[in-house]
Amino acid sequence: MKYIAFILAIALFHCEAKAQVNSSSQQTITIDGLERNYLLYLPDNLPPNAPLVMVFHGYSGTAAYANSYFNMEKLANENGFAVVYPEGTIDQVNNHFWQVGYKSHRELKVDDVSFVTQLASFLQEKYTLDESNTFIVGFSNGGDLCNKLICERPELFKAAAPIISCMMKEMYESCTNVAGKPIFMLNGTEDDITFWAGDMEDKQGYGPYHSTPTMLELRVEQNQAVLSSTETLTGNQDNDDTSITIEKYQGSNDHQVWMYQVNGGGHGHPDYLDLQTHVWDFFSLYLAK
Repeated sequence: MKYIAFILAIALFHCEAKAQVNSSSQQTITIDGLERNYLLYLPDNLPPNAPLVMVFHGYSGTAAYANSYFNMEKLANENGFAVVYPEGTIDQVNNHFWQVGYKSHRELKVDDVSFVTQLASFLQEKYTLDESNTFIVGFSNGGDLCNKLICERPELFKAAAPIISCMMKEMYESCTNVAGKPIFMLNGTEDDITFWAGDMEDKQGYGPYHSTPTMLELRVEQNQAVLSSTETLTGNQDNDDTSITIEKYQGSNDHQVWMYQVNGGGHGHPDYLDLQTHVWDFFSLYLAK
């Protein structure tokens, strides 16, 4: 089955990641009757009312994997923000997941929107973080969760960075009338797990989802944005023939949409792209003073 191939491929991708946790501390919290895990990083001398960045792992990943993949702690030290890496619950095949509506997860009664909402509120109160400066970023299934959060609770987050994400058909339909928010997107044109062209016919077996261009069009329309600049990034590695087309759209209320199209890219981002810095540069445009 293609769905099984998808599971194995993404699990292998995550298993290859480093598992180092650096100096983030393991924490637990009980929300909606479930004990949930997360890693928390608070820089030394964190100022009062600091921003909070929430980072979500992909399917079969962990909080430690998200820490390793995004590696936000150097930026947190330099810019004075807190970072939390929440961890998904376990599904029927013993993998961590975020509930975004995949066909195999529809019967699992987990409300991750509620979990993230309550975790953010808890951290903001406990550590005197600024609730008006909360940002979200996630990879793959975690990027899908960012899409869901920005659709269902847009008032809670200043900006979102869904990386290698998709929008399931039901999620997309529920999001069409939502007000725009600043969005940073990255997807690969040759991704064999999250298809650039989408899978509305559900050939992969985990539910119909829209194409990346359709997602981009929705975000541009929501922000009443127009294309303001285009540039191309390339690497120097002999074994990497990808390039990145960066389109920046300027919208109303100073909201922007940044689309990083990885030409020839798969289910990840090229080594020559310092992804976390680009994401934080985007987020920092929207820091409330």
